[in-house]
Amino acid sequence: MRKLIKKIVALSLTAAMVVQPVSGNFFNLSPNTVEAAPATNTASVPAAQSRLEAAQNNTEWQVGAKMPYFRYDTSPAAIENSYTNNAKNLAAMDEGTVSYQDNYTGTKKESLDWDRSNIASQASNQSYVELGKGQSITWTIKTGRGGDGVNVRYTLPDGSGGSDGARKPLGLQSKFSVKTSNGASVQGYDNEDSSKRYNTYLSSSEVKVTSDYAWQYFPSGHPVDANNSNGTPAFAFDEVHFRLSEPLTGGSTITITNTGDYTLGIDFIEVEYTDYISAPSGATVVPAGTHTQSQMESYIRKAEAGNKILYLASGVHYMNETWILAADGVKITGAGMWYTKLQFTNSGMGSGGICGEKTGYCQNVEFCNMYINSNLHSRFDQQANYKCFRDLFAKGTSIHDVWEEHFECGFWIGRYDSNSINKESDLNIYNCRVRNNFADGINFCQGTRDSNVHNCDIRNNGDDGLAMWNATDFQPDDEYNNTFCYNTVEFIWRAGGIAVYGGEGHKVYNNYIRDTFTAAGIHMNTNFSGCQFNNTTKIEVANNVLVRTGTNKDSWNESLGAIDVSGGVNNVTFSNNEIYDAQANGIRTFNFNGKGVSMNNTVIFGIGLDKMYDDYSCSKHSEVAVRQSGTNITYKNLLVKNVVTKYLSESADKHWPYYCDDASNLPTIPTSESVFGNTNYKFGIDASGNYTYSGGVYTANSNANSFPGYDITNGQKIVKEGTEPETDPEVTTRDPSETLPTEAPTKKPLGPGAGDVELTSFEGSYSWTTDYKWQKYATLSDSISSSMKYLVVTYSGDITSMRLGDNANPPTAVYWFDSNQNDDGTNKPFKTVAGTSFDDSSATKTVVVDLGATGVSPSFFSAFHVHTGATGEAGAVSIEQAWLTDTLPDLSDGEETTTKTPEPTQAPTVAPTQKPTEAPTQAPTVAPTQKPT
Repeated sequence: MRKLIKKIVALSLTAAMVVQPVSGNFFNLSPNTVEAAPATNTASVPAAQSRLEAAQNNTEWQVGAKMPYFRYDTSPAAIENSYTNNAKNLAAMDEGTVSYQDNYTGTKKESLDWDRSNIASQASNQSYVELGKGQSITWTIKTGRGGDGVNVRYTLPDGSGGSDGARKPLGLQSKFSVKTSNGASVQGYDNEDSSKRYNTYLSSSEVKVTSDYAWQYFPSGHPVDANNSNGTPAFAFDEVHFRLSEPLTGGSTITITNTGDYTLGIDFIEVEYTDYISAPSGATVVPAGTHTQSQMESYIRKAEAGNKILYLASGVHYMNETWILAADGVKITGAGMWYTKLQFTNSGMGSGGICGEKTGYCQNVEFCNMYINSNLHSRFDQQANYKCFRDLFAKGTSIHDVWEEHFECGFWIGRYDSNSINKESDLNIYNCRVRNNFADGINFCQGTRDSNVHNCDIRNNGDDGLAMWNATDFQPDDEYNNTFCYNTVEFIWRAGGIAVYGGEGHKVYNNYIRDTFTAAGIHMNTNFSGCQFNNTTKIEVANNVLVRTGTNKDSWNESLGAIDVSGGVNNVTFSNNEIYDAQANGIRTFNFNGKGVSMNNTVIFGIGLDKMYDDYSCSKHSEVAVRQSGTNITYKNLLVKNVVTKYLSESADKHWPYYCDDASNLPTIPTSESVFGNTNYKFGIDASGNYTYSGGVYTANSNANSFPGYDITNGQKIVKEGTEPETDPEVTTRDPSETLPTEAPTKKPLGPGAGDVELTSFEGSYSWTTDYKWQKYATLSDSISSSMKYLVVTYSGDITSMRLGDNANPPTAVYWFDSNQNDDGTNKPFKTVAGTSFDDSSATKTVVVDLGATGVSPSFFSAFHVHTGATGEAGAVSIEQAWLTDTLPDLSDGEETTTKTPEPTQAPTVAPTQKPTEAPTQAPTVAPTQKPT
């Protein structure tokens, strides 16, 4: 059975869903009110809908993702001339999604001009609260907008915290306390250990925060880890989440107090009801703990042979290597993103994340319901190759309800093997939270086709939030028919919120993009290799809303419009897109030499809020609604309002708020309209560059907010907060005393069996004095299959003084039956599976070596040398049996196996330490790690 929030919650929660709409009141409309629809819960891609179609159909108009949390923020920065942050429009815009409250003892930090050195420029609405030690911030929960799950967006200073196992710098460790009026205690994931830097639980009242993952610097175009060159700081904010023992309900309060030794900035919190999912009947269960690649393969094979469900139980699952996922028709589910955590522990290049097996065997997989985190702290100069999901997930695979953070990229999808049996992508990504990554959020690359991303929250990524790049490095095929729709993209700190670099028939619609930092809102260009825009099927970009996007200077010091098009972009139609409070230019086309590009029915309300001028590869001029180069883009029904007063009096500004790089076909604007203020300005440009100007205040209706032919105030329904729920919901989550399943993967009976390879020449008795001794040369006449995953040895005596070497003279690889042996590159310890270990007692015991985790090929055992001694003590060992097998043997000795009670959710408070990391045991599938931007 699946334990869900009781259905009494359903109706009240729908109103609490975070929908990022542009509300009707935002346009001074008077709409009817309806409840928000439930969050998306299927792989079905919702159809595009324009504001006009919503009005004509008398339905709500939605942009952005519907998420189950409610945001509690502080008031926005008081940016001059902002259209969106005045009280009336702000309330309408964030209606039903955000509560702004100012109740704190710290200091309000603001950015009024998007200064790149001011980290408030990276905050929501360009403001946050800085707390010194002992200072606090409090929010009062609104009725029906509570929950037992809390996510906190924070900033902690950069600093010297040593280095990780890959010799990359770590940041600071700090903490804050949590106090609620209902006395709830803080809860982490089951078996979470606070001694590990990447885990966040400290105690029942405190949460750990770190700047280990944060802070990248841009001395030039590409980021570096340390600010050694006066670089622009980015990735200033990160997030931490935790559960409460009792849900917050209407009227209750939550207070966050800085109890650490460093200043702590709080941007906002989000509160939601958590959802626990019990193990489905008959599922193959993976208990929380440490897993290897070969163990996960065993679990997958058992699930494929059973009811095709693999369940990662509640708690933390650790992996120290890339999970190469080869599966067909299997559902892989956790207990929910607040209950199951998959933690990759290695910090090295190519040493973590989930790789779709590139021969196309990973197909028709459903992967869902968990939180995934990494231990990566650097992009490694664009070479990290450490994505949460990468390579090929084919033929109807769905990835949904996954919350991932701190990877190089969230998703990097592509066919990196030209011999792949699958050229079909057909990947569905929905209801995911893709956050706080060093590079792209989601990139459909290298031949991806017929795939989509919808109803996802893409946040705080260090390159494009969503991208389609038809690169051809590994295979020549173009990509086509991909869709990005109904997603919320926010706080992107490089490149753009959404990017398209070519392909056929793509669709980008009903997305909500906001608060970019040194990044465009939507951009297209031909800066990168690949098929680019050789398309004959149109690409459509429609019904998107962009708020406070674009930049006067990106990481390359180039200005980017909220919508930005450059190079040879062909056959693209932009329709019904709405731009609000553009930081710099509203629309920019640059070095444009494409064709078939049109922009229809575009709203631009607010431009140039950073009060800068644009002089990138042009004459200095005030920032404008449209900066155009070339004459092959047509504009129809461009409506401009709330244009701030121009800042220059140079000749380049005489046609403001329009600027053309080639200074041709410029309009003559009446003197009375030279300063537009809050009046409306409407114009069009045809394919030959001829300019038409309507002039004056455009009044299609009394509020001048419509295009010709319809009035969007007529009966349109929208999502808005409406009447508060009268009661808070009753909630059922997982009982902490519930017994968790601990089922193990399929095991063979102990002893060599069918398909196994017995190492008879290794078996026997060995003895030695106090000196090193060469014992024998062991060989096999039969070849050894590469499918062998384990070496099993039954022995008595001192096996820790025994090691096996290869045939080289001197040997290039020596493997010790001693887990304490240091790995110096030549001498390596055999690594055992959980539950077995080496010792030197006289009792007979069996030990199982994981070949994959050790890094030894099965072919090694075709011919090897046996050595003993060199420990200063005499000894002996008897190898009773030794064999290679592809399946974990059963070591239970006939005893009945039982389940156990999960470990407490409150881990002991331990001083933070750094977990040592090891070299990757799985050769990564190499893919290009990043396009240049």
